[in-house]
Amino acid sequence: MTSPIDIFAAGARDGVYPGGQLAASREMKRIVTAAVGRIGPGLEPTSDKVNYDLASLTKPLATTVLVGKALETGLCDLTDPICKFVPGVDPEIRIEHVLEHSAGFPAHQRFDRTLPDTVTPGSWDAWRHIVFRAAHTPRTARPGLKSEYSDIGFILLGAALEVMFCRPLSIAYAQLGTHLFYRDRRGTPALPPFLPPWPIAPTEDDCAIGFVHDENCRAMGGAAGHAGLWGNAEGTLLLAEQLVAAYHGDRRCLLQPETVRRLWQPSLVKGSTRTLGFDRPSKVGSSTGGRWPSSSVGHLGFTGTSLWIEPDRALIVVLVTNRVCPTRANNMIRRLRPALHDAAWTSWARPMVRPRKRRAAGVRALPPDRAPTMRIEIDSGERPTDPQVPAKKRRRQ
Repeated sequence: MTSPIDIFAAGARDGVYPGGQLAASREMKRIVTAAVGRIGPGLEPTSDKVNYDLASLTKPLATTVLVGKALETGLCDLTDPICKFVPGVDPEIRIEHVLEHSAGFPAHQRFDRTLPDTVTPGSWDAWRHIVFRAAHTPRTARPGLKSEYSDIGFILLGAALEVMFCRPLSIAYAQLGTHLFYRDRRGTPALPPFLPPWPIAPTEDDCAIGFVHDENCRAMGGAAGHAGLWGNAEGTLLLAEQLVAAYHGDRRCLLQPETVRRLWQPSLVKGSTRTLGFDRPSKVGSSTGGRWPSSSVGHLGFTGTSLWIEPDRALIVVLVTNRVCPTRANNMIRRLRPALHDAAWTSWARPMVRPRKRRAAGVRALPPDRAPTMRIEIDSGERPTDPQVPAKKRRRQ
């Protein structure tokens, strides 16, 4: 079977995305950290440090994590109605309904198109307008009866978190200390748009750099509950590793074991593949292919990102790309994702065997928890091969 690294590299060669990053770990040991292609058409090569628009990975990695922290500190309960924090929301809709996408909201609405001419996109006034419109969106079903993926509930949940933590979402999230971040453009009292030390990959609109791709989130200033998170595959992997470590009982992590296990419990809604804030593989047509077990949890992002975790094996695979650059009409990633994750499961799901090896005196070993970072070059017309790890340097005797 083709290796996941070959499939990932072929994605840049075949035009699935301009470039991207792949990171994976098993039992907290790095399997691969790789980068391929360019940050955009005609732009410089990407690297494992480049930051990408993570799109809907915001839902599990920012909003859901903040809800978990709010639960642990007593700021909310899963059964609290959203209207306790955001006036105007149907009182039947609870936090748990939003997290498992059973609140009864329609799938999507372009609230950014309803901004009055007097309201500047990206301002606090625009944020308030969109939250108001989301709060008064008519339901299509009674809460708790069926699962329908929707951004609207997470827009409201992001607003609720700002009330719980008494600060903008970008500040509340920054205080968690993850390697991921928002670029909040709303102005005071929000953080100024954070400029990371590494490049930012462009999204769609003429390859605009540094502006979130989601239209509603962009109109809200770039920091919302459904989208707005930025980062790279390594930062995403580090956060996922904290969640897995907590799941296995480590209390030194971002969230406590009981919280993570509750978040990853399957929804009781009939026919749902959801947990609280995360998704699970569907029986047919899953982006994980057909090999990952139903115990897996993860999520996709519209810009070409994905995270999948098998908690019991502590296997984590992160794919980060900007497949919407230069256009969202490119949907080839729908075929690549299942093939990549199938190959990843076949290659990496087996228990890790670490036989003791003798090494010659004077040879510097790599740290045991790190895999070599790969930079995969794609030459036009040539098939990429697995990159070679540089030989270890010998110390002077």
